[in-house]
Amino acid sequence: MVSKSNALHFAGIGLKDTEHPDYTYPGVFVKFTEFSGNKEIESEVDEGHTGRRTLNLGEARSKASASPEISDRFRLNQGLEDFCYHALGAMSETSVAASGSNSASFKQEITPNIASNLPEVHILHGFNDDTQGCRIYKNGISSELSFTMNSEDAPTLKASYITDYPEFGDDSSVISPTFGAYLPKALKSGSLSVFFAPKSNVIDEANDRIDCLTDSEVTINNNTEASICAGVEFGESNKDIKNLEVSGSMTLRYAGKDIERLFATNEYDGVKVSEDSLQGALRWKYVAQYADPANAGKVIPLLFQIDIPNATITNAESSESGDDTKTISIEFNSSEDLANVADIIKITTQSAMQFKTGDNVTAHVCTNAGN
Repeated sequence: MVSKSNALHFAGIGLKDTEHPDYTYPGVFVKFTEFSGNKEIESEVDEGHTGRRTLNLGEARSKASASPEISDRFRLNQGLEDFCYHALGAMSETSVAASGSNSASFKQEITPNIASNLPEVHILHGFNDDTQGCRIYKNGISSELSFTMNSEDAPTLKASYITDYPEFGDDSSVISPTFGAYLPKALKSGSLSVFFAPKSNVIDEANDRIDCLTDSEVTINNNTEASICAGVEFGESNKDIKNLEVSGSMTLRYAGKDIERLFATNEYDGVKVSEDSLQGALRWKYVAQYADPANAGKVIPLLFQIDIPNATITNAESSESGDDTKTISIEFNSSEDLANVADIIKITTQSAMQFKTGDNVTAHVCTNAGN
């Protein structure tokens, strides 16, 4: 027997095709680092007295569901924009004209859909072997999307969904996922800048840069849960979208600004604790570029940016002892400011390719036979 490598696994994500809901067309194959299907089949035990020593009369399945998770690095044009759109639900796109050494590009602004509707997603996961093909996770809704952005490690994300229990696809042929030949490399840690504007909802990048951030995390949580409605097919579920929450944390090296004092007193030189919460604008920004393969001497600009215009700092504590470097740990969440109405989070991306939120563009051969 010859065992095969886990490297043969593949995954694709795409929007549900409303005209042909039984077909699965991923818009993009993702170069994921980890995948977990989190499949679960629940059973109920039938118990009863029969005059014998056992009460167990067997089990009956009551619920089948899945909550797949995909982890990856920040890869523009290779799933990053899709994950963000799935989690927030609204996108606007503009074209950016060529200028100087920059080639033309496209910029997307991804924000929460205020009607709370989120796109339905199909997820494919499979093993490139003719004895185990695709698992097809249908009718998925984003549950949570988290970003980890550190000073020394490449940025990563984890996208979590609530889906139906996966269907098993056609195993009759080996799959060959397709990837573009000139896609940009994953974003690097050295491309990160972070900004904080206390008591303001507008970032001034020249003056608001955070000194020496070491690690940070931002989480978008839709609090999606699965429930069962009478009459649905076994393995399917209703997706309950609840309130949107945005939160996160940061750790900074102490570099001359007493943020712990600012948190407590609302002033860098304050003395007494204030009854007012500390609010301000936060921004994480990755800027990079790569050579345009179609235009010698030109580059394609790359951007990934998270803006939280109304962040509430919920805690700020500095280390108080030990033999390591002094640090400050900060926790925050995002809230609505009804006096200055804005999205509680906005994600901006820029790259060479236009993002499609309509018809999916790549057919896949591992759809169930007969669909």
